[in-house]
Amino acid sequence: HLTVGDTYQSIGIAHLNRALALKSDTVKKESELSNAYQALTSAVETRRSFTSIFIKPMGSRPSSELKDSILMEAHCVFYLGRVEETRSNYDQAKSHYVNALRLFQAEGKQRLSKMSVDSFELADSEGKLLLELEAINLWAARALYHIANIHKATSCIGDAVGCYEEAIRIRSQYKSAKRLNSAL
Repeated sequence: HLTVGDTYQSIGIAHLNRALALKSDTVKKESELSNAYQALTSAVETRRSFTSIFIKPMGSRPSSELKDSILMEAHCVFYLGRVEETRSNYDQAKSHYVNALRLFQAEGKQRLSKMSVDSFELADSEGKLLLELEAINLWAARALYHIANIHKATSCIGDAVGCYEEAIRIRSQYKSAKRLNSAL
């Protein structure tokens, strides 16, 4: 299931990037955006079916495949927001970004609690966990940045400023943000 979801996601992102590169051919751009939306929606559906089939009972730890599936779903939902933002469908875009933000935040909290519970793990694995947490938080900042752009486009300047400030606050917490600068 993950392989199919990965494939749909890669295809969707490729179509989105192709659409973003097109400046004047609006028919081709809309065609690429439609293809991106279709592939990303298929990726989300595939990941959700995988998650619902293999979800574990409360109190048990999710497998790494399930955690990756949740993170990949968050990425897909984020990119669905990019498709809708490019189409100027701001309500739908904002809904996708807020959902992606919620998924990133939930996964970040899950990883943070894992650090607290597993305080006896090797330092190397804690370093890996910290790096994963940093990447998740930078994706959350990226979602906030796009939510702010939508607020700005819809003349909700106060909300835009608040989201921009939160995105900057999150990014400023990480020394290696320059290394992951593409997050915004």
